[in-house]
Amino acid sequence: MTCVLRLSALGLGLAVSAAGPAAAGAFNPAAGEGVAILTAGFSDGRDFVDGAGRKLRAPGYRKFETQAHLEYGVTDWLAALARPRVAAIHEDGRKGFRGVGVGAGEFGVQARLWRAGGWVISAQALGRTPAAPGGRFAGWEDRGGVEARLALGRSFSAFGSPAYLDAQIGVRTRGGRADELVAEQTFGLRATGTLLALAQIFTTRSLESVRRRTARGAPEGAVRVKAQLGLVYDVTPFWSLGAAAFRTVLVRDGARESGATLSVWRRF
Repeated sequence: MTCVLRLSALGLGLAVSAAGPAAAGAFNPAAGEGVAILTAGFSDGRDFVDGAGRKLRAPGYRKFETQAHLEYGVTDWLAALARPRVAAIHEDGRKGFRGVGVGAGEFGVQARLWRAGGWVISAQALGRTPAAPGGRFAGWEDRGGVEARLALGRSFSAFGSPAYLDAQIGVRTRGGRADELVAEQTFGLRATGTLLALAQIFTTRSLESVRRRTARGAPEGAVRVKAQLGLVYDVTPFWSLGAAAFRTVLVRDGARESGATLSVWRRF
């Protein structure tokens, strides 16, 4: 899945000089507030590596995605989340796959468990809808499942400017495939009064059993780590524009990807 800019409510607040709602993160939006984000992303997959860490010769691919992120503060401690997606896949080669369809989506809630000073801890529970059926398209996408995360956030000052850290860890099921351990870390810095700079790491690790990994010749299991740098620019108090670029820095049992995203934010 293409990485998208994911900020906490505090993170977007740093961009607009006030606490405001945004996408996921440990900091929930206030009751009655929210955000809608439309993100378009492109990724290019090359340099395949198998589960034993060996490079493979395989067709590359390109993937285009559009995702809508909706977040709303039901109360000051509970937020509703929705992330529907559409994806288009183009695999190289004479027998390469080409398809467009509804991708796997996420719908759920996030509850703030504890807050003190600049610290906050939240828990997230998501239902993951499967990708639209359609032969090989469903194989490229996800078959749905559930996901649970724990998030820790901390606001502070860095280089004389407001900043925050957000760290998340969780587990997701994948509808018949091996479950995954997921983690995200975000550092956000308000570079100017209207510009938020972001550095993010996205990690997934397969929880496939040792017996199954060994049987298919992948003793180390699937791992993917992506690094992403992005900017969010406040056009008005209600509208923002985002841009980011990412690259896979570590992969086993998959392809090394690079890509970029553009996003439009509307706070309400």
